[in-house]
Amino acid sequence: RESDILIIKFSPYRVIEKDENNIILGFLEKTSQYFYKQNGPITTVSKLCAEYLNELLLKLNISKNVSEVLSGSLQFLVLHDKDVYFTQCGNASSFVISKIRSMQFDEKLSGSQGLGITKVLKFKIYHAELSTGDRIVISNKTPSDWSIETLTEDPRVSISHLRKTLLQRTNQDFDAIILQVRTGTGNIHELKLENQRIISTTGTDYVDNP
Repeated sequence: RESDILIIKFSPYRVIEKDENNIILGFLEKTSQYFYKQNGPITTVSKLCAEYLNELLLKLNISKNVSEVLSGSLQFLVLHDKDVYFTQCGNASSFVISKIRSMQFDEKLSGSQGLGITKVLKFKIYHAELSTGDRIVISNKTPSDWSIETLTEDPRVSISHLRKTLLQRTNQDFDAIILQVRTGTGNIHELKLENQRIISTTGTDYVDNP
């Protein structure tokens, strides 16, 4: 597990307060720690982690710490060597933009119930092989005009250009995470509009541009 890179995106279905956001961040940290302590196939462990996070939310929702049910979609990504595994629950979409084979993983058809409502989860698990230069886009509020065709019109564009393309493609509100794969020594380079910081980890380099 120590060589796996984990990305968890939990997207609440309602506006949350600052203290609720801190609670969620704590839950995500616990889920991350839970992941790295588990043995077994990635798909099995990913399912266990989704159920673990869901249980934390369920306990929160029956407590007196929230005035309104807190639920949301989950996108749980595990980057293992040249492979990426997606575990999705709720209204979420992911795109793998590749020169070899681009793919779209969409959960709109499986319902938008998400985590925090019931112990019985509806989620899907997907797998893709990655190559240098491939990009991953994950979003919970995916605009209707985003498709594998519109996002792969020019696979040679930079990650910054892809970000501009996503912004120009819709007038809807959305949030997304963009990652780009490259051969490296195991660092994650987080790109920001004004500065950049490097987080040391293991595996392959990934560029993240929110």
